[in-house]
Amino acid sequence: LFAVAACGFFLKALETGRWRDHLAWGAALGLGFWTYTAFRAIPLAFGTFLLLRRFFDREGAAGRRAPRQLLAGAAGAALCLALLMAWSPVGPDGKDGGVVHRALGFVERGAYATVVTPQASRVLNLLFSLTLINYFPARYAVIQSPTFISDGVSPVYGLAGCEPETIVVAALATLGLLYAGWRALSKAEGRAARRRHTAGTLVLLCYLAVILTVGLAGPSLTRLLVNLPWICLFAALFTSRLFAAVAAIRRPLTAWAGAAAIAGIVSLACADGYGRHFLRAGRSDQAMQHFGPTQTIMGMFVRSEVPPDRLTYVLHTLRVDALKYLIGDRPALHLVTDPRHLDLDSIIRMPRTVTFIVENARPFAEALRYLITRYPQGDMTQIADARFDPDTIIFYTFTLWKDASGQPMSPPGARFEVSPRVEAVPAAARGTVRRNRAGTRAPHLALGRGAR
Repeated sequence: LFAVAACGFFLKALETGRWRDHLAWGAALGLGFWTYTAFRAIPLAFGTFLLLRRFFDREGAAGRRAPRQLLAGAAGAALCLALLMAWSPVGPDGKDGGVVHRALGFVERGAYATVVTPQASRVLNLLFSLTLINYFPARYAVIQSPTFISDGVSPVYGLAGCEPETIVVAALATLGLLYAGWRALSKAEGRAARRRHTAGTLVLLCYLAVILTVGLAGPSLTRLLVNLPWICLFAALFTSRLFAAVAAIRRPLTAWAGAAAIAGIVSLACADGYGRHFLRAGRSDQAMQHFGPTQTIMGMFVRSEVPPDRLTYVLHTLRVDALKYLIGDRPALHLVTDPRHLDLDSIIRMPRTVTFIVENARPFAEALRYLITRYPQGDMTQIADARFDPDTIIFYTFTLWKDASGQPMSPPGARFEVSPRVEAVPAAARGTVRRNRAGTRAPHLALGRGAR
């Protein structure tokens, strides 16, 4: 948003020469530094654009009288940047300090992506960052390695064997990028043509500035996200030029043909995107294990095995978004990350059945031991995933069964058969359940051993 606003106000300021337009692009450019570290490449594009304009484009009154206004815009951007650096929360060592210390932390933030990958090939990183929308190699489908550090989302596409963009958008954007490069190198005739030439050149420089700086760390969807509006603009540029050329052949006929073609392209893009994101990436076992695997299995279990109206407490460490998405909206569901906020004694005294879903992590060990000790009639199971390691516990379930009068009762025998090991997880989760009846003596809990 700030990148597009800065470019828009900047182009408008160059055309009008008004002070307010220059101050607007300066404010947008300065505030954009607080959005994401990749934004820092945008000022490089602006500087390169002004140098090229100075040497190759001397036409236009606004361009000749702009130095003072340009300096005012740059000063506004510098003022916003200085305030952001002064208010930066931490220094380079992750600790608070003086203004200079916090400013250094602001400058160094984001450099980790290149520092922690000593064996990375910068040439290959640049190449695949440039072709990210067309090809995403499997070598980058990792969370972290000596050659690449990911952002958490990118591996999903590589593991599922698909690119992050649809075929339609990738093709149009690639052709638009080449077309924008050709126009930037050609001479523009006429005021309208020069305006389009100026805008296309600035957008192209912004795109290349991000690739040549942030792209050194490799193709990352999050770190290169600032290029998304430029990719869309490239696709729109080529589409507009293509339909303008076709419409010039026979306008009454091509207007309807163009509308039908656009509807077909949009439909194809939607169908391709749905297949990539929901049918392939969304259902990929390999991708799931790199994006909240523990919480994914927990969410699938609750959705399939726990009745929607049952009071349920899910004790988890991370990925609350994955749990909310998989489980859905349940009024009786409570997602808990800090068990110290739970009044376990009050929950035990409730006159209704309660189920705890407890992730196999150390922060929840004491809470689960307390439940087993205070409610020996409880029904406990241990959930593992047979596809990976059937002996590694992913999470525990502990149910406090109550009858209609609110008194403790034995678990309904129809749900699980008591046996050392029973396949009781739905096909979606395909895990292994080991059932333990809580007794007067709490069993040993290996909490933390299977935490991810």
